[in-house]
Amino acid sequence: MRTKELLVSDDTIVEFSELLEENNLKGTILGVSEDSEIKVHVTYERENRDVILDLMELVDGSEDDDDED
Repeated sequence: MRTKELLVSDDTIVEFSELLEENNLKGTILGVSEDSEIKVHVTYERENRDVILDLMELVDGSEDDDDED
């Protein structure tokens, strides 16, 4: 079993959660970062690597959106 910790903005948490649920992945909220992002610890199997990459892209994309403001 593998793990990944991601910082998720409140703007993308719903979509992030839906991806977790659709792919039967377990996510645990660890707290909030200094930048008010939600720290989520995701547990996954190797075959779910593509989903983790999608989650990372979603999270990284929300950071890019913030830079445009």
